[in-house]
Amino acid sequence: MSIEISVLSNARLGSIAEWQKAIEGEGFPLRLHHSDGLDGQGGSLAAQLRDRSTNIEYRFEDFDHLRHFYKGIDFGQHWKHVLAIPWIHGFDGLTAAWMAATAYARATGGAVFDLQEGKVFTPAEALEIVQDIDRTRPEVEATLRNLKQQRAVRR
Repeated sequence: MSIEISVLSNARLGSIAEWQKAIEGEGFPLRLHHSDGLDGQGGSLAAQLRDRSTNIEYRFEDFDHLRHFYKGIDFGQHWKHVLAIPWIHGFDGLTAAWMAATAYARATGGAVFDLQEGKVFTPAEALEIVQDIDRTRPEVEATLRNLKQQRAVRR
């Protein structure tokens, strides 16, 4: 998984409310706490993932810049818009970012680009990634707790 994913699209959602509607359409347990327009530069959105608070950061970028930086990637077409979504808040941030990106991509007829993996995913493929993250989360969190406990015992 990467620390940033991007939605590639030829259309843009006009508001956070539209984005929330797309998230709800996917059945994701994610709530954005903002209903204004999507700022042309980007911003930070408080969010609720199930019973946990998190944030979703986003910014709009130029596709040509992305395409030139990742020269070896086949993006499938020339996209008009890029919505970058970095995640910095652990598993909740990772899960929220992928949910938000998947919903945005499906709502705009776009795709999700994972910068670290260098792959472009259809919304259906991105949904599978969201499901994998959710499915493996308990196991990964248990492993992290065990590592923390082992470190604490060694000290």
